[in-house]
Amino acid sequence: MVFVQANQASLWRLGLAVSRKLGGAVRRNRIKRLVREFFRLHGPELTLPLDVVVVPKRHVDARSLDLDAVAADLGPLLARIRRDFGRPPREPEAEGKQ
Repeated sequence: MVFVQANQASLWRLGLAVSRKLGGAVRRNRIKRLVREFFRLHGPELTLPLDVVVVPKRHVDARSLDLDAVAADLGPLLARIRRDFGRPPREPEAEGKQ
């Protein structure tokens, strides 16, 4: 799960919330390292000032997780973030306008 919100800083920031339900410290740290590495490699694609918070779900198996699997999961989300947050906000339509 990924949460994204515009921020007042001049660059994007990454937050990670990895629950103890995913395993011990070694497994949680592996997940965090892989997600950080993904954003280190793909961070230059985010030129917008955004806060991105990644919350891995329980079904993630840290033992078999690798960077390719993380990229397969987060790559499309990164493209959607660029698409949704890269355009200017829409103007509210006036009522009664046909």
